[in-house]
Amino acid sequence: MTIEAIFLTQIASIIVFVIALFVLYRVLVEQKDATIQLQKENIAYIKDQLVEAKSQSPEIIVQSLSVRVKPL
Repeated sequence: MTIEAIFLTQIASIIVFVIALFVLYRVLVEQKDATIQLQKENIAYIKDQLVEAKSQSPEIIVQSLSVRVKPL
């Protein structure tokens, strides 16, 4: 093998390594963004549940349960 061939293979391996690093970085950033988006959706869902729970006072729950039990 000539020195030029060894040099070219080293340059090629360095380029492939740098490309692999950038690809890995992009995958990790996309995963991070997806995780953040999922957490935002979970927060919105839980806030909706909280609003719904606050709107149902205990009296409303008792009334709805008594309507169910009354026919029995």
